[in-house]
Amino acid sequence: MECVDVCSDKALVAAPQTPEAIATMRTQWHAWLNLPTTQPDFIRIDDLNEKVGALDTLLLDKSNYQSLICGDGSCMGCGEKTIIHLFTSTVTALMQPRVKTHIQHLDDLITKLEAHIRLQLAKGVDISNTAAIVETVDKHQDTDLSLADLSARLDQDRKA
Repeated sequence: MECVDVCSDKALVAAPQTPEAIATMRTQWHAWLNLPTTQPDFIRIDDLNEKVGALDTLLLDKSNYQSLICGDGSCMGCGEKTIIHLFTSTVTALMQPRVKTHIQHLDDLITKLEAHIRLQLAKGVDISNTAAIVETVDKHQDTDLSLADLSARLDQDRKA
């Protein structure tokens, strides 16, 4: 494996893949999955221009860590997967706040649009005829009353 070969200080050591080693790794992986993600206060990636501490805290957020699932095509033992993993994690960490802000903006626009539509629909309804409104509401005690039904009833009285 390339990484093991080029690491002269023996920081990486090749080990055989045994059933016991696999069981240990699975146990440790499940334990990690059950842990909560790190609080955002401890992850210092608010500003890319800061350039301090970003990479050493980047993977503490599980959503950043799990941004790379598979299909990277890297060979075993080379650094390609690590580079791709760090790249996708960095993009995820930097884009998620922007995505959240954009989604909030879209939600606000949707709320404003719904309010505008309601006001435009209600604008054409003459709500001064309270007797017709009460009568229409009484007729719909067991069913849903739609704005279309109420508007049609009030239009009947206006045309008459």
